Amino acid sequence: MSWKYASRSRSRPLGSAGFLCPVAPVRGPQGQGDEGCVLGMADVVTGELAEAGEAVLHGVAVAVDGLGRVRYRAVPCQVDAHGAQQPVLLGVGDVRSVESAEHVVFAIAGSGRPGPVVLGLPEDMLTDTVQVPDATPLPVPAGAVSAAERDRLAALLGAAERPLLLLGGSRWTGRARADVREWAEAWSLPVTVDFRCQDLVVNDSESYIGALGYGRADAVAERVRVADLLICVGTAPGDVCTDGFTLLPTDGTGPRLVQALPAPQPPAPLYPADLALLAVPEAFGVAVRGLHPDAAVPWGPRTEQDRAAHLEFRTPVPDDDPLNLGAVFAHLDARLPHDTVVTFGAGNHAVWAQRFLTYRDGWRQLAPRNGSMGYGIPAAAVAAAIAEPGRQVVSVAGDGCFLMNGQELATAVAEGAAPLVLVLNNSTYGTIRQHQEQSYPGRVSGTGLVNPDFAALARAFGAHGETVTTFDAFPAALERSLASGTAALIELKVTDGLLAPGVTVDSLREEHQHV
Repeated sequence: MSWKYASRSRSRPLGSAGFLCPVAPVRGPQGQGDEGCVLGMADVVTGELAEAGEAVLHGVAVAVDGLGRVRYRAVPCQVDAHGAQQPVLLGVGDVRSVESAEHVVFAIAGSGRPGPVVLGLPEDMLTDTVQVPDATPLPVPAGAVSAAERDRLAALLGAAERPLLLLGGSRWTGRARADVREWAEAWSLPVTVDFRCQDLVVNDSESYIGALGYGRADAVAERVRVADLLICVGTAPGDVCTDGFTLLPTDGTGPRLVQALPAPQPPAPLYPADLALLAVPEAFGVAVRGLHPDAAVPWGPRTEQDRAAHLEFRTPVPDDDPLNLGAVFAHLDARLPHDTVVTFGAGNHAVWAQRFLTYRDGWRQLAPRNGSMGYGIPAAAVAAAIAEPGRQVVSVAGDGCFLMNGQELATAVAEGAAPLVLVLNNSTYGTIRQHQEQSYPGRVSGTGLVNPDFAALARAFGAHGETVTTFDAFPAALERSLASGTAALIELKVTDGLLAPGVTVDSLREEHQHV
C-alpha cells in the first residue's frame, strides 16, 4: 500500500490487514498498513510475524490507542502497545508529535535488517490538524564485501571438500538471484534454501538440491550434516532449517561458517561465523560473480548426485487416493506461466506446494515463516493479485487455513482481482492431527472439521467455484477456473486420513506400533 494513499485495498477488518504486507517482495519495499484500534493491531502483528524470522517485512502499521494522551483511565481499547508488541517487532512507538513521527518510524523500519514497526496513535489526536510533507522511501544501507573478504572466501572454498550454500532472508533482488546463481553454478556448489525461500534460486538450476525445513527431503538434511563449509547468504542457521538445531553441532565442531547478513549478528550467536560479511544479497552477489575456480572442483559429482536425489523426491508417486495431490500439483506446475506468484499459509497443505512446484525465474513464493494460519488467502486475494493484476496468483490453502480468512474472497471480487485458490480439504487440522498421532496415537482431540461446501461458498462471494474429487477431473476444472476472469476456487476433496505426501493417519499408527 502507498504511504501517499494513491490507492487502497480494503481487507475485511480486522483480521487480515497485516497479511497485505507481503506484497513487498513482489513489488518493492516500504509500505504502510493501518488498523482501527490497538486491539485490532494484534491481528496486524500476527500478519507481520507470519513473515518474521530472517525474511522480515519492511513497513509501518498505525494503531489508534483508545487511551489518548491521558493515561490510567478506564476506556475501551486501552492496551499498552509498546509493552505488548515490542518484544516481537523491530520497533513500537507512541505518537506525541505527528510532524516528526513519520520520518522516524520509517528510518527505524529500514535500519539494519529491515522489519515492521507499530506506531501508536492516541485517539484524541485523530482530529488534530498538522502540516506533514509526503514521505519518500528512505535508502537502506547495503553493505559491501571487501577485496580481502572476497579473497578469504575464495581461500575457504579452495580448502573445502563438502561445501554447501544456504540462501534465505530478505533484501533479495533479481540481480542478486542471478549473480549468486551464476557464482554457485561456476563452482558446482550445491544450493539449498531456508524454509519457504524457494524462489531465491531458480529451481531448474543444476546446483539446486532442494529446500530445508518442514517437509524437506532426508538427502538435503544429510548434506547439512556432512558439510565442512556452510556459506549462508541473507540468513543464519536457525531453528526450522536445522531441524531444531540438530543438523549442526553447537559445540564448535561444526563446519566452517561464512555469513553474509544485512545486519550484525546478536552477541554470542549459537553458530559464530568464521567469516562474517556485512552485506545484503545483492552486494554479496556483485562481489562473488567474478570468482571462478582454477580447476574442476572435487565436490562436483556429489552435487550431481544431490541434484538427482532432489528430482526423484519431487516426482509424484502413485497413492491410494483417487485425487493424488502430487499428480495434481505436477499438472499445475506444467500449466502455470513464468511469472506466477504462489501463496500459502501454515499447515501440512503447504508441503505439496513446496515439494511439487518448480519455482522458476520470475516466480515468487509468499508464505509465513513464523506461523500463521489464514495467511495465504489475504496475501493472494488482497495483496499480490491486486498489486500485480497481470500475473497469475495461486493460493494453496488447507480447509482449516482457508476458514481463518477465506472471507477475503469478497475483497478480491470487489477489487476485480482474479487469484486462483486451491483448498485441500481433508476435514482435519492436518498438522495438529499429525502431532497427535505421532505422540498420542488414537487420542484425537479437537482436530476434526465440519466444513461448508467450499465451491458454493466461493460462488456466494461472486467467485468461480469448482469441486474436484479425482485427478482426471482436475485439468478441465483448472482450465475453467483460469478462464473465468474472476477470483476462482477449486476444492480438492481428499481422503480424510491424508495428512501429507505419503503420510496418513493409518501409516502413523502403524509406525507407532513398531516403535
